[in-house]
Amino acid sequence: MKESIALILVESSFRQAHWWQVYEQSLAEEISRRSLDISFVYDSAIPDAQSDEPRLAILFGTTAGWLYETLALCRRALLKPVIVSPEPKEPVAGASLVLPDRVGSTHKLVAYLASHGKRNLAMFNPRPTSANGKRREEAFLQACQDEACAGFVVDGPEPRTSAGILARQASSLDGVVCVDDLAAVFLLGELAESGIQVPDQLFVAGFGDSVLARYARPPLTTVTLDMRELARQAIGCALYLHRNPRTISLNCLVANQLVVRESTAFLPEGTDPAGQLALPSPDEYPAPRPDSPELKTISCLEACLSHANEMDLAIMDALRCGTSCRKIAGQLYVSESTVYYRIDRLCQFAGVGGRDLFLDQLKRYTRC
Repeated sequence: MKESIALILVESSFRQAHWWQVYEQSLAEEISRRSLDISFVYDSAIPDAQSDEPRLAILFGTTAGWLYETLALCRRALLKPVIVSPEPKEPVAGASLVLPDRVGSTHKLVAYLASHGKRNLAMFNPRPTSANGKRREEAFLQACQDEACAGFVVDGPEPRTSAGILARQASSLDGVVCVDDLAAVFLLGELAESGIQVPDQLFVAGFGDSVLARYARPPLTTVTLDMRELARQAIGCALYLHRNPRTISLNCLVANQLVVRESTAFLPEGTDPAGQLALPSPDEYPAPRPDSPELKTISCLEACLSHANEMDLAIMDALRCGTSCRKIAGQLYVSESTVYYRIDRLCQFAGVGGRDLFLDQLKRYTRC
């Protein structure tokens, strides 16, 4: 008989994110491997508890508001929470945490850049309201201090304006650490438009090891976010708490790995003297505004590449070269209607209304 230990509570909007598919698959595999009985709940309605039902809840979401509302529901239902994402701003009594090591990974990336003499650094955070982004900013500034680097943060909510600040500072900068890969891919496109060559004039790196990072122009140096390990540790944490009810809570940090690519010139470890950096004035930052369409575009493109298989990638490469759909069909030994169908499907994932707009995105942000 399967052991019933927990509910998995998932923020409704989070289900639409492509990375939830990785979490969901990994959770299912771990649940099956351990022969457990764990139910998924995809909204805020927690089932009425019975005496034999689990007393634990594993929380997956992205927004602080959802997290605190769900924690309140867990408290009323007497469920002990295991928080996977996002990390709460303040400690929550009785809550367990399974988190990526954001501080350690940020220090790792800054130390890597410093080892190459890249000591004039900036952080690009176009999501200034993100709690996780703020933690990354704090870790970045502390790492710069530890590594004797000069650093500042550009965290304005208008991505294009913020990227313009960095482009104007490029001559005095050595590198930019972006708060995540999608922000980094956007910045690469903006820097290219400004005539700034990466990595020749400026190093750029991000966090997450997303699919888009591998196809960026140039391919992006990044620190991994091991979602499979986060899922595995979440199940392990819940199982331990279930079998050891006297344990109030556990904290687990999942390690990250540095993946070096062309955006930092594939360079191995090295050293060089430190430098100095002029900070931008406060009035260069734009006024706050809602979520930007630019970052939504990048996110949709990431989802598109996440769903693409080898044939889709071949079609994208051929489109970039100006190859007609009839010729693509002949090269791939498929019907022309199949090529049209796959292009339409890719456009839907990318959130664009036609092939020309899709091709513009590919040319601006990727090598596909």
